[in-house]
Amino acid sequence: MRLPILCMTGLACIAILAPQVDAGELKLIHLYGQPVVDREKAFGGRVRFASWIDENAVVFTPAKDTIVRLSLSNGKSDWVVKSRKRIEDWSYSRKSKRLAYRAGRRVCVLDCSTGGKLFDADDKAIARLLGVDNINPSHIALSPVNGQLFLCESTFSFGRNGYVLGTKYRKVVSSFSVDAYPRDLTLSPDGKCVAVIGYRDLLSVRNIRRDCDVFLDGKRVVIDAKALYDPKTMTTTFPLFETKFDTPFFSHIRYDGKGTIIYSQDGGWGTGKVFVRSICGNKAMKIDGRNGHIEMDVDFKRKRIVLTGTSTDLTVVDFAGKELFHAKAVTKQRNLCVEFSPSGKKVLVGSWDNTLSIFSIE
Repeated sequence: MRLPILCMTGLACIAILAPQVDAGELKLIHLYGQPVVDREKAFGGRVRFASWIDENAVVFTPAKDTIVRLSLSNGKSDWVVKSRKRIEDWSYSRKSKRLAYRAGRRVCVLDCSTGGKLFDADDKAIARLLGVDNINPSHIALSPVNGQLFLCESTFSFGRNGYVLGTKYRKVVSSFSVDAYPRDLTLSPDGKCVAVIGYRDLLSVRNIRRDCDVFLDGKRVVIDAKALYDPKTMTTTFPLFETKFDTPFFSHIRYDGKGTIIYSQDGGWGTGKVFVRSICGNKAMKIDGRNGHIEMDVDFKRKRIVLTGTSTDLTVVDFAGKELFHAKAVTKQRNLCVEFSPSGKKVLVGSWDNTLSIFSIE
């Protein structure tokens, strides 16, 4: 069978219809890009970020400084955005159809329904907005509800702070301190809470409220920890468990806004773990992460977790760790991102081998 190849702004597009598979498997329905086996050659064009716009459209990075909106129905790109620097962070809001990305100290927000740019500022412009001399943005997240921008900045002189910018990105509506350099952060589906996880020393959930400078209200959560104060550095850390120098680090966090936190711990040379925890509980359900370095997404509505990463396998489990769907070696190289579609019936995977894969959950 010949495969149709479509040319779109220099990116080869290959649509593959996989044969029928048994129930419980993941079915490959689209493959975009040409797989690259050589890791060195793949480095410049790896798909590091990807998000669903709706069931039939995605936005992703086919190269380190390019963003493409792609229609799955015809395999064509609607628009392409070229970033000035390498894209380092990414957040998409489905209801507002806005995409925020960080390239160096520059933060941009795009309207994915039209491809129009909404907001673009360098470090000095953001610093003026926040009323500081300089700023070093470390992580960003868009509100799933209204497109407000959460910005976490990290400097050695001012500590680590989180800011919520209004939907027009010209006003700060909330701010508070973050106790550790975040490895990952996420906003709850209702946009009211932010969950932050540090490399080895912090897991916290905080409420975000409009017109409130600092708001904790007893919502901050520190798991299995005793605060440790170091008089030499004058810092306080909140370890999740006892850590050693070579302890694996925490990588991803998701929060449903109602009391369930799901986070992952990369295993490094070993196998990582996924933890499902209730805020009110003292214990967490541990799930085999099936990868040394884990990429994951969570569908709270259907109580599913999709896992991939260094193994190149793709697996869907429930919150108890039961395997629901599985596909072996779905890419040639390590996978860098994964996400459920809005309906939960599809999964996208971005890989180091230059491909974006779309799977159907049968």
